[in-house]
Amino acid sequence: MWRRVRLYQNLPAGFFGVSIDAVSALNALMFGLPGINQLGVVGAGWLRKALVWMTDPYIYHFPDGNASVARLLVRSLIPEIHSAHAIEDLVQARFDYAQLDRPEHNVRIRLNSTAIKVTNHSGRVSVDYQRAGRTPRAEGKAAVLACYNMMIPYLCPDLPEAQKAALKSLVKIPLVYSNVALTNWRALKKLGVGFAVTPSAFHDYFVMDFPVSLGKYAFSAAPDEPVILLFLVA
Repeated sequence: MWRRVRLYQNLPAGFFGVSIDAVSALNALMFGLPGINQLGVVGAGWLRKALVWMTDPYIYHFPDGNASVARLLVRSLIPEIHSAHAIEDLVQARFDYAQLDRPEHNVRIRLNSTAIKVTNHSGRVSVDYQRAGRTPRAEGKAAVLACYNMMIPYLCPDLPEAQKAALKSLVKIPLVYSNVALTNWRALKKLGVGFAVTPSAFHDYFVMDFPVSLGKYAFSAAPDEPVILLFLVA
């Protein structure tokens, strides 16, 4: 029995950040955890309706993950960045990175720049950041600190104490995604495996990348072609 518990212990951690002992029965049912179907409630009409309303099939995403979301955001801010006009062309579109940081654009994006200090003074805000061994400063009317909330009190120490305490109260659970590229997946085909739980390893489980094709980008169609494996630990 303890081996089964160990096998399933961290299965929901990648979604909920906690193990099976802290996940509700309804969430366990939605997640498809083994044993929950023995409760005799799956056929209840209200439960079927709740599951349909609460769950979305995991089939709508870009093959390169959040990268395409970032590309769409940058495209809306700096139209000159690439020539793709349709979603189907986005994944393989070539970015012109020279367009990111140009003075004639309304929006300038500066890569490889880490903010280290944000200061309010005389109705304006200044941001000190590190880039290429230097510490330049940018100034403006306002700044949006779109980062991990717990870091904001250290970036902007002149915030009110109550606000800093609230920001520091946030707690996160470490979640590690490891992507591994294989030149082929013949071994997985031979074993008939697309998902495996690995409780004795560093990663809790691994799964083959979801088969998404978009535009001219085609997912691996045969075992002799490359594929991505996603390993997860929480």
